[in-house]
Amino acid sequence: MVPTCPDLGSGEWGSQGLGQRLLQSWHGFIAAVSNPTQPWLTVQQHVGPDAVQAAYLLVLSGKGDARVGHMLSL
Repeated sequence: MVPTCPDLGSGEWGSQGLGQRLLQSWHGFIAAVSNPTQPWLTVQQHVGPDAVQAAYLLVLSGKGDARVGHMLSL
């Protein structure tokens, strides 16, 4: 059996060291994704059948922006 990354880190750093490193990484992630000047995700609302279909076809075509979340409402 191959150990998982947390198993390896726990062995090297101990459970407390691993916990500290995970917390540091989490704080870095949260800082990056919650930066208001460079949003990680923007939400676009699409209301009505035509707007929903257009958003669906955009995503289906592969031309959509991965940083955009689509809220669809018929």
